[in-house]
Amino acid sequence: MQKNGRYGLEHAYTRNATASKMFYYLLQVAHIIAQLVERGSLFRKAQ
Repeated sequence: MQKNGRYGLEHAYTRNATASKMFYYLLQVAHIIAQLVERGSLFRKAQ
């Protein structure tokens, strides 16, 4: 869902493999956080 979803995953346009991997990993983290927020479990535990 990430590629065609609201995150607009595209090529990172870098020659640095580490930067490209970090971009992808950060996108994964953002996706997980968004799922937790949408389902409410992230805020329920914080209260």
